[in-house]
Amino acid sequence: MGARRPSRKAPPPPRALGRGPLRIDPLDRSDPAPRDRGLPLGGILAALAAVSLLGAPAAAQEIELTGHPSRWRISYDSVEVPGEPEMGLVGVHYDLLDEIPRWPGVYAGIGGFGAVEGDLGGFFVGGLSLGWQRELGAGFSFDAGGFAGGGGGGGAPQGGGLMLRPHAGLARDCGPFDLRLEIACVEFPDGDVGSTSLSLGLALDSELLTARTADGDGAAIEEGVLGFERLRSALAFETLWPSSGSRTRAGEEYEGAIQLAGFQLAAFRGEHLYVPLELWGAVGGGVSGYAAVMGGIGLAEEIVRDRLLLELELLAGAGGGGDVDTGGGLLLEASGGLRWRLDEEWSTHLSVGYLTAPDGDLDAAALELGVSWDPLLAVLPRSDERRRASRGQAPAEELELDSWHIGVHHKTYLPSSSSRAVGGGGMEPALQLFGLEIRRSLGEHLAITGGAFGAHDGGIGGYAEGLVGLEAGLAPFAALPELRLEAGWEVGAGGGGGMDVGSGLIHQVMGGLSWRTDRGLEIALEGGAMEPLGGGSFEAGVLQLSLGFEFARAIRR
Repeated sequence: MGARRPSRKAPPPPRALGRGPLRIDPLDRSDPAPRDRGLPLGGILAALAAVSLLGAPAAAQEIELTGHPSRWRISYDSVEVPGEPEMGLVGVHYDLLDEIPRWPGVYAGIGGFGAVEGDLGGFFVGGLSLGWQRELGAGFSFDAGGFAGGGGGGGAPQGGGLMLRPHAGLARDCGPFDLRLEIACVEFPDGDVGSTSLSLGLALDSELLTARTADGDGAAIEEGVLGFERLRSALAFETLWPSSGSRTRAGEEYEGAIQLAGFQLAAFRGEHLYVPLELWGAVGGGVSGYAAVMGGIGLAEEIVRDRLLLELELLAGAGGGGDVDTGGGLLLEASGGLRWRLDEEWSTHLSVGYLTAPDGDLDAAALELGVSWDPLLAVLPRSDERRRASRGQAPAEELELDSWHIGVHHKTYLPSSSSRAVGGGGMEPALQLFGLEIRRSLGEHLAITGGAFGAHDGGIGGYAEGLVGLEAGLAPFAALPELRLEAGWEVGAGGGGGMDVGSGLIHQVMGGLSWRTDRGLEIALEGGAMEPLGGGSFEAGVLQLSLGFEFARAIRR
């Protein structure tokens, strides 16, 4: 047996990697590195909606690190809904900045919106953003762009579910964050939700650090630059026991416990403090379509060295759907529990908590069980010593490449003749969904996948689903190594929009072709079938077209 690896209870202080110095290659950018402010959570994009829970990453002989300026952008919109109180929408987006040298100021990102005020709890939308920003001087900047995505729910008249949100406004540099004021127009083209209003928001600088096998040399940099931060990802299951006084939107008592499946992220800020992000969907309990997105603050304290930790969390977020009465959608949760480290990267946790909807009629005790993977990600400090450099090379005695793929998907469901909507009505011949998926490589021929989809056409506005699964692929044609055959199976939670999917537990089988370019881009066409596992009449053939790209992170061996 080899020597025991050092304890991973806390990231080590920034230091040089291996025996050699970090090498850098200066780039000519007008603003080459973000300001030293905000939370360094760029690595979350590499794990967003992702499930990095199986397999070992590929090793590299020498690794080149590239920093991509990015930001977290948060907004609040007040949206008019006919016959209802105004709906308060909180938007959270992750933007990559200045990725196209010929178009300075252009940014693109992913994100979504959730209702937290009004009476439409369970209203969610996910999609893509594109925009342009320009510095004006005196700490001000101009920002204009737009969002397009699919979703709805909570009983809103969103039509097919397509949402558009153009915006224009000003941002003011306030040190650790930007304060934003926008004029934004929320519109559902074939629905009755929408209005133009002032929107308040914040933006926090971040960075996405990608890695690849090095192909050149750069200038040396002093020791003490490269550090590590832990990023935990987990699959979890939660059971809610609504209190005796809790009621559904129809005023009825709950028949029993509610079962949820979820994906969790936690970005650590030192040894004890972390920022959690959780996404949940119902898979049992008669509330298919219920979903929640929560974030907050967590504290971890070691009880038994290298093995047992006590964890406390305070969370706030948006949730609803499935006839669960969350009022405007605001959810609050407090929890505490124990985490047992299985080894230096894997752990399992058990926690108890209490969930409440302050504006609704839901109070519930919660029991949660999950399994987690939490490697240490390489990070570069956003400090003066690297403001003129955003690319570097490092010996890889202690680093590995962790390969990922992120894609934009368009899915079409072709319902069977026996499929019926909730209530027994018929369904349109084609249902259209928009989605994002992340795939983590487990080797040359196998990957684990995670994705989220929302309806934008077909009369099922408000339907959403989250899936995780396994995908196998191979390149059987020697003359066309870029062409691959792929097949996979996914399972997850879905509901809303009048879709009869029983308890909400669904699965699908897919297969198809993909074409990968030498620049990491991939185009894929797949077909398959989807059906619920917990009852429900919905069955459908599936056609899916996707466009994505590959990237890798550097993690500590």
